[in-house]
Amino acid sequence: MVVEQYPGEPLGPTRTVFVENYAGLSLLVDGTPIVVQAARSGRFQYSTVNGSQSTIEKYRCPDPPAPPSLREIEEERQAEERLAFRRAEYSRTNRLAMQARAVAYQHQQASNGLGSFQVELGRRYLRGEGVETNLTLAAHWLRSACTNGESQATNLLKSLPAAP
Repeated sequence: MVVEQYPGEPLGPTRTVFVENYAGLSLLVDGTPIVVQAARSGRFQYSTVNGSQSTIEKYRCPDPPAPPSLREIEEERQAEERLAFRRAEYSRTNRLAMQARAVAYQHQQASNGLGSFQVELGRRYLRGEGVETNLTLAAHWLRSACTNGESQATNLLKSLPAAP
C-alpha cells in the first residue's frame, strides 16, 4: 500500500491505495510517498492485523516497457559514436578557423611593424603551427623582428637549418 498524492496539489490529507504492477513496489514501505501514473481499476480487499477486512481503492500502473533489444542497443551506440564524431569534427574545424583568424591578425600586426608579432609569425612559419612550414618567410619575419629589437628573434634565426 502506498500514499496517493496528485501532482500540483499541496500536500494535505492523504489516503492509502493499492497500486498494482508498480515496478518499484517491493522497495516501498507503508507511508512512503510516490508519484506514478496509474489508472483506477477497482477496489482491493485485505485483512488487517486484527483479522478484520478492509477495502481500499485499487490502481494499476501500465506494464513496464520491454528491455531494449541488442539491435536497439547497437543502434543507440552507433548514434552516440556519430554524435561524438560530429562534435570532434566541429571542434577541429572551429579550432582551425580560430587559428586562421589568429594568424591573419598576427600577420596584420607584424606588417604594421610590431616586433612581438613578427617573432610569433616567424615562429609559426618555422614550426608550421597554423601555417605551412616556410623557412623563407620565417627568416623574413625573424629578421624584421631583430631590426625592431626583439632578442628572441636572434635565437630563433640561429635555429634555422640553413639561412634561406
